[in-house]
Amino acid sequence: MRQRGKKYYVYLIEKDKDGNVRERYIGPLDKIIETYLNVGLGALTRPLWARRDLNPRPLGLSPRL
Repeated sequence: MRQRGKKYYVYLIEKDKDGNVRERYIGPLDKIIETYLNVGLGALTRPLWARRDLNPRPLGLSPRL
């Protein structure tokens, strides 16, 4: 995050295996927060059924067959 005047801007900083740093501009912080509040936390988290198995086993110990 960088401050320019009274505004903040968000950057993604990546480092490759050779140690070279690359920065990508994401957007102004106020717009990112506004989008987050409009979309809501629910859209950013995976629901329980979105894991590997759509038919998970019940929790707890299972008998060996």
